[in-house]
Amino acid sequence: MLSIRSECCSFVSSQKYIKICHGATLFKLNTDGCSKGSPGSAGGGGILRDDSGFPIMAYSDYYGDYTNNVAESNAILQEMQWCITNGYKNVDIESDSMIIINMINDHSNVNCHIVYLIGQINSLKRNGNYKFQHCYREVNNLADYLANMGEKGRKYTFFTQNSNIPNELKNWLKNDIEGTPNFRICPKRKSFTFDNG
Repeated sequence: MLSIRSECCSFVSSQKYIKICHGATLFKLNTDGCSKGSPGSAGGGGILRDDSGFPIMAYSDYYGDYTNNVAESNAILQEMQWCITNGYKNVDIESDSMIIINMINDHSNVNCHIVYLIGQINSLKRNGNYKFQHCYREVNNLADYLANMGEKGRKYTFFTQNSNIPNELKNWLKNDIEGTPNFRICPKRKSFTFDNG
């Protein structure tokens, strides 16, 4: 009799928004894409903040019917284009899509449906100091809200000042600025026994 006992995820981890970069102003861009059906009705959104957590811009957009990976890639591309056009060249870009981040960072093969989008992102990243990293969805809640807002509203919306940002986002922004951590709690799973006999 072979018995395997497994206990998993009884930990709590946290991530804070604010990062410190000595010698240069660092900006942080959180992006997200969503698709209701994959493929289905898709939207994207994101928020660019300074190194103190204050918003510079935020947007939500409707993309039409696409897969989640297309929506995630398009959201990154759309915000990178805005950053380059407006002179933001020292930016940490975070997405909760590990698949897309790995494709951009050349850690995995690019899906044929998004090879053009990933190619455009990789071409644009040569225009500045752009770093791509994965974050948990709990840290990406602002961008997630904006992506869903774009999909539901089926329109493009652009925000440039804190006063124009939807009230639902202001508490999340306040928590980020104050350094309140976002928690990811993995419930402890029940133990199980596997018997191959």
